[in-house]
Amino acid sequence: MAFRKICVVILLSCFFTVQSASILALFSSLSFPDHLVFRGYISLLVQRGHSIVLMTPYPGQFTPQEMERIIELNVAPDSVPYYEEYRKLMTNTDDYYPRLQSMNDFALKLAIAQLKSKTMSSLFMNPNAKFDLVITEADIPLLYAVAEKYKTPHVSITAGSGKVHQYESKGCPIHPILYPDVNALNYRNLTRVQKIFEYYRSFQTRNEYYYNFIPKCEVAAKKLFGLNRPLQEVEYDIDILLIANNPVLMGNRPTVPAISYVDRLHIRPGFQLHQELQTILDSSKGAIYFSLGTLQEPEHLSTHVLQSLSDAFRELPFTVLWKIGNDTMINKSPNIITSAWFPQQEILGHILNLKHL
Repeated sequence: MAFRKICVVILLSCFFTVQSASILALFSSLSFPDHLVFRGYISLLVQRGHSIVLMTPYPGQFTPQEMERIIELNVAPDSVPYYEEYRKLMTNTDDYYPRLQSMNDFALKLAIAQLKSKTMSSLFMNPNAKFDLVITEADIPLLYAVAEKYKTPHVSITAGSGKVHQYESKGCPIHPILYPDVNALNYRNLTRVQKIFEYYRSFQTRNEYYYNFIPKCEVAAKKLFGLNRPLQEVEYDIDILLIANNPVLMGNRPTVPAISYVDRLHIRPGFQLHQELQTILDSSKGAIYFSLGTLQEPEHLSTHVLQSLSDAFRELPFTVLWKIGNDTMINKSPNIITSAWFPQQEILGHILNLKHL
């Protein structure tokens, strides 16, 4: 009887085989927070046994166990010359349309430099390179052409809440007031002037994408990959669009099965605060974490502005964790703790943390 059961198990096991996929992932952005999202997605694929060939300007972000299934194509040397230009673009205060056009032109210029690097050129010229799936950064249409080159299924991911053209390509209804996209400047309870501005902003966004950005990307795709059909059709053929956001936070909007919301990809559980920070937060009535992000350095603000912030924090009954590298130009109060870097995820996860500014 036991022998018969063993034979049945062996027979059934012959019908269930697991095959890993060979995946090419292309991420161009110089925004490091975006790559935290991409890293989380790639890590999940690796955990499921897939093999990844990854183009990234931020290599070395995976564990040794994950690296056993990841081949990183490092385009950092080709990306570094563009970082200062990127930082200025992201922190300038130009009018919306000129700034949007400049950012799109920069993204295309950066992607071309990365795709023409020696690392990527070696891959594209290899006739034996074959993939089962191509994953691209959704905000860079030029990368879509790589999926067309390898004739594979295509998954695209955006670290934001989705742009107008991304929703349109999947057949989702768009509306600048009812369903704001990632470029919206005003939300909810809009005045008449704000509504008019949002309609105009939406028109400018679509006009910039369809009549400037994607035509330029198509020209580059034809030169780099010999693309023989409109790039917009390639965008329409994207099988799944992953949006790294939570629909609860975005508000109600119509969606389709080809769009999937995948929030919290950047969160890695299991990390704990350093003992010093843990002690400080445990002994506080509450805490405020203040950061201007990864691009805007607080030291570039005027001394008057920095001191005004410090004076405002002085009046609060809470501990303030201020992400700033150089605090010599301000007169700190005892409730302000400064550092060039804080473990943001662990701080925001502390039970006493009240606000993140």
